[in-house]
Formats: sequence, C-alpha cells, structure tokens
Amino acid sequence: MFGKWSSTTKKINGSSSIVIAHTKLAGKPSDTELQGAQDVVQTARNWVSAALTLTAATDWSDTLKAAAASCFLTDAGGPTADQRQEINRVLQMTKSGICGSVEIKIGSPSANGYVNVHGFGKKQYKFGGRRVKNLQTGKTERIGRAHVDRDFVTNDKPRGLLTFIHESTHRYAGTVDYDDMGYISATNYFAGNGIMFREPGLNAGQAITNADSYAVFVYEVCTTEGTPSLI
Repeated sequence: MFGKWSSTTKKINGSSSIVIAHTKLAGKPSDTELQGAQDVVQTARNWVSAALTLTAATDWSDTLKAAAASCFLTDAGGPTADQRQEINRVLQMTKSGICGSVEIKIGSPSANGYVNVHGFGKKQYKFGGRRVKNLQTGKTERIGRAHVDRDFVTNDKPRGLLTFIHESTHRYAGTVDYDDMGYISATNYFAGNGIMFREPGLNAGQAITNADSYAVFVYEVCTTEGTPSLI
C-alpha cells in the first residue's frame, strides 16, 4: 500500500541494532527522523525494563496500584497475585523482544501504528513474522514488525513511544486490541485528563490481554517514577 520498504541500521552501544525501515515512496528519512526513531526505541527499552523491575516487587507502590486499576481495571487495593504475575510476564516477553536487535517501520501516515498478522502458507511466509501465542485465543500467530507513524518520531515522540510499546506487546507477547473499548484516549491522557478508554465495556479479563493497557501502564508508571527518557 505504501510502496516497497528500504532500511537503515543503527548500532546501539556497539551491540544490539535498531533497523529503521521506511517506504521508498516516502523517501529516505532525515538524520533527525533517524535519531528520533532511535530515541523512541531506546526509551521503550529503558521504560519497559523499568516497569518490569517495578512489577516484580513483592509490595507494589500506590503509584503502580493506581496505574493498574486504571489500565487493567484491577481492584483499587492492587492486582491479585495472578494478575501481577501475568502483567510481569507480558512485560518480560516484550522486554526480551525489544532489547535485542529490533526493527521499527516508519512511514505509515494513515494509521498511528500497527502490526500485520501473517499466515503460515507459502504466500505469507516471505513476509516473515514472529511466532507468538495470542493471549485471547491461545492460537499461535506470526506477527510482523511494529509500524509507527513517521511524524511521531520527530514531532510527537511521546505518541511514538506509546505506539511502539503498544505494537511491541502484540509482536512479542501476543496482546490483542478490543476496538475503542480497549483504546485509551491519547489526546485526553497527554492533556493531563487521566486514563480514559474511548468507549465503555472492557472488563478486567480482557484488559489483562489488551495492548493499550500495557503501553499506557508503562508510560504512566515510568513518568510518575521519573524514569530517564531520551524523548
């Protein structure tokens, strides 16, 4: 739809790489765009790692409990042991994925972000994808790389970070979307109006598998805890 993809590879600390892919139709990214994409990925690595450490604690802080209640619809007194374990497990899988060599695709102006679900037939095999178990259906899928709106990595890095984490939980942990029930309004959130889903109806069982719940949870706890950011 957006033309053939090309890519630029950046090495981080001489080890793990970030592949920044772009459509040839949109043209090669500027140095500013390349740096912005790199900053988004590196901050996502730092923040998911920090959130993982926080959720591994035996006693959750009031900040974590409040964020979980808003994002995962858990009890105000804190998630159950099973809910904590699942939140931590999803963050661990996401961290393992994005802290290795990773690709971010920029240049998708018609959507904030997305991943493609590829089939297992010969025609789909060439598109690759990472095998992951869907948290809703339990079925194994092949999930493509994270696409993030190109404008986000330069002009709206917080949205770029939120989007990249959201899509990465799909790719590496098998999270799902629940249409507007599962999307937290980024406009309201970044305006300081709290964590509000676009439409009512999501329940706690769904929220624990919901991609946007994890993205906003990470963003909320890391912002509140003052986790360093490159964006």
